[in-house]
Amino acid sequence: MNVLVVNESISDNLGDQLIHSSIMRELERISNIIQISTCGYSKGGRTYPEINVFPSKKKQKIPSLLKKIVPSKIKWVLKNFFRVLKKGKQKYDLVLIGGGQLILSNSSFAISMYFWTFILKLFGNKKIVLLSVGCGDRFSTLDKVLFQKALSRVDFIYVRDEMSQRQLKKFFNQDSKLVVDMAYLYEVEKKNLDDNDCIALGITDFEVYKRYNSIELTKEEYYESWLDLVHSSGVSINDVRLFYTTSRDREETISFSRYVSENYSLSLKIVETCTLDKLLEFIGQTKVVFSGRMHGLIAGVISNCKVVTYPISSKLREFERKKQEHLGMIPPVDETRNTLKEIVLGE
Repeated sequence: MNVLVVNESISDNLGDQLIHSSIMRELERISNIIQISTCGYSKGGRTYPEINVFPSKKKQKIPSLLKKIVPSKIKWVLKNFFRVLKKGKQKYDLVLIGGGQLILSNSSFAISMYFWTFILKLFGNKKIVLLSVGCGDRFSTLDKVLFQKALSRVDFIYVRDEMSQRQLKKFFNQDSKLVVDMAYLYEVEKKNLDDNDCIALGITDFEVYKRYNSIELTKEEYYESWLDLVHSSGVSINDVRLFYTTSRDREETISFSRYVSENYSLSLKIVETCTLDKLLEFIGQTKVVFSGRMHGLIAGVISNCKVVTYPISSKLREFERKKQEHLGMIPPVDETRNTLKEIVLGE
């Protein structure tokens, strides 16, 4: 049986890597005779890239003026069309697209899904499934048209939360079924909270805050809101260690550490969680995780940590609601495992 998995595994976002790794583990659990191919959803590259802790300025391959003139979606097609064609023209028994927040209005996701579904259907791939995807809450006119057409080519849609289910119906009149986020299925060695005393604090890129919030804050006010969250949770900032799950978050973490040093004369240790393994190893040594990234929080949940949400977006507020519903524990995953098995084996 040939299965193609398309998602953001080539992203330097460790949350996307956690999703991909979990899906691969589950497919191997279902059957050892499945032939699995993988490919990046919005861009090509190496799977599981490491976050660069020694960033260097890259030479611009495209003149900046040209980059401004050429629309982003045309640039995506020029850069990715033949990559998608090469992979999509092959025949698969099943194509899984997901998980992650793939139905999102940005420079590349809508055009990515449009061309993936177009090429796959053009070459006779009959079973395309969106697996454990999230759906955004606002779309440009063009992205809405592209997603509408792409979704019409998909055979089954499984979303990871009720909010995505509502948004998918509202914007695209598409029905879907619920599963949990695939990252919850990733199994780690459970630990006793009493054995750990580390507090992990993951500062999210300030640009992400500005993207999702109408209330304007200065960067200093943004940092203070994180400190307020820590203090209101009964934790001393002296006890935290900083971590990150994306390259932009790493830059923000360094800036936050500098701010705390200059304004409070405190030196906060930054743990270089530049790979998925290093992230999970560090989270496995903590008892409390503060984060504004959903999969930073999920990494804490599956590692038996207490997690504290910085509600940076509606997605995180939905996560917090579901966390309260499950009392901070891992939500039931057996039904999702069974659903994936049925999708793969056709049971």
